[in-house]
Amino acid sequence: MTYRPKRMPTTRPKPTRKAPAASAARSTRARTERLETRIAAADKALIEQAAELRGMTVSEFVIAVLRRASQKTVEQLRTLEYSRRDQAALVSALFDTGRATSRLRRATRRYRQAFNTK
Repeated sequence: MTYRPKRMPTTRPKPTRKAPAASAARSTRARTERLETRIAAADKALIEQAAELRGMTVSEFVIAVLRRASQKTVEQLRTLEYSRRDQAALVSALFDTGRATSRLRRATRRYRQAFNTK
């Protein structure tokens, strides 16, 4: 009879979940889509470590981080888009004064009389 050592598991143990972080990261939306990517082993190990420290599965962690980054990107680009449009409207309003109305001409006359300007 030969001695056979017990095999050690090759997979990492599942992380223990911490209720607040895990429940906050979970989405009530149905997950029907799939996203796949290839990453370096070091990156995967780092992601697994971060997820474990947060008390989340790797999927929960990746979804939470990607969602935050995506929302931030969209918000920044929309703000920039609005800023450019608003800037163009302001410049247009400043330089396109149009013709003075009779009401504006009367107000100008009253101002010049009140402050003795020409």
